[in-house]
Amino acid sequence: MGLNANKHTDKKLMKDHIYSISGIYPDDNFDDLAPLSESVGNARVVAVGEGAHFIKEFWTIKQRLFKYFHQLRGFDIFAMEFGFAEGFKLQKWINGEGNENDLETYSKAAADWGAGDTMKWLRQYNAQRKFAFKFVGIDLPEAAGTLLPALLPVYDYVKKVEPALCADLKEAIDISRQFTGLSSVVSSHKWKELSVREQCRLTAILNRIYLRLQSLSPYYINKSGVFDYEAALHELRSAVCADYMIRSVAVSPQALPLDMSVRECFMADMVMWHLKTNPDCKIFLIAHNNHIQKTPVVYGEYQSAIPMGYYLKQHLGDDYRCIAITSSDDHIAEMEIDVSLPAGFKVADVPLEKPVPGSFNAFIEDNNLAKEITFTNFIKPSQVDFSSIRSQSAYVATSVKEAFDGVINLPEISTGIPKKEI
Repeated sequence: MGLNANKHTDKKLMKDHIYSISGIYPDDNFDDLAPLSESVGNARVVAVGEGAHFIKEFWTIKQRLFKYFHQLRGFDIFAMEFGFAEGFKLQKWINGEGNENDLETYSKAAADWGAGDTMKWLRQYNAQRKFAFKFVGIDLPEAAGTLLPALLPVYDYVKKVEPALCADLKEAIDISRQFTGLSSVVSSHKWKELSVREQCRLTAILNRIYLRLQSLSPYYINKSGVFDYEAALHELRSAVCADYMIRSVAVSPQALPLDMSVRECFMADMVMWHLKTNPDCKIFLIAHNNHIQKTPVVYGEYQSAIPMGYYLKQHLGDDYRCIAITSSDDHIAEMEIDVSLPAGFKVADVPLEKPVPGSFNAFIEDNNLAKEITFTNFIKPSQVDFSSIRSQSAYVATSVKEAFDGVINLPEISTGIPKKEI
């Protein structure tokens, strides 16, 4: 793909594309981050990724990047790979409700799963800025680990606007309680223990009520106003999508190809909804590299999903830009499946082999850049491309310069094991 991206001569070809970053910690000196402005242009949505979850340094540099984009570029919404429904409650805490030690009350998931330090930093920083930005979630509830965070507020909504729907919705909630978990690995395992009648009944109820709410928007808007109606509609859709995803994981490997795209499409649509709801806003979005990339997610010959970034590129064109984060360290966090654990997996710190030829990671190592914090700009024209980029301990096969507008490489990382025993 393009020139051989492993040869040392490529550094000369790429010299106008590679910039040094002085550090990862948020401060008030942004001079070294100026090259990022060229990569993002005048985009309304800038996504910043990570090559693996549970890496402390990935969280830290994203704090610094958000501070830069907020203060110098006017980005006023911090969006995250976090439940759409759960985001409304966490938003209140980040906006100053409760006290600083109440994070678990507002979001146990954020406190337990590695995001706690960044959420506390956001709250403190927002207070310093006189609450100048908003936090939002865009994802399925617990990434399809449960339906309850979405269904409970929908129940409260229909109780006000159409109580006749409450009985069916309560039945759906009761069925959902039987398979709620901390991830889709757990929820799908429990879902298989439901009777076929319960499985089908749940899907039927969710789709019936969703279609009714969607079709009768004037009726519901007249009763509740636009925002409350649309929030409830999207919360219900997130439950419909989570039900689909749980079913797909449960029947794997017999599931249809690209089933994971259901979640990706939902996340993209929620980004678009937040843009519509806040018409003058600019969104700083954080999620895994696989979610933000603009090309299909492919591992070897296996095409996993059409990602959120692909849909956002279709919706927004150059108003969507994305920056991946990877590392040249010799280890990475990996999620190893273990259904006996509460989350269905454990986080392991695994050693890495030498990067595969043709990958962006091999380019970094082969050109003596592995000990630096660097930003590689792909907006500038270049003959050089890369055939893959590391994702956890594996590699996503893609044209890296088509997938991302830039890549940040960190030389040293440390695995942050979540508080919850997983």
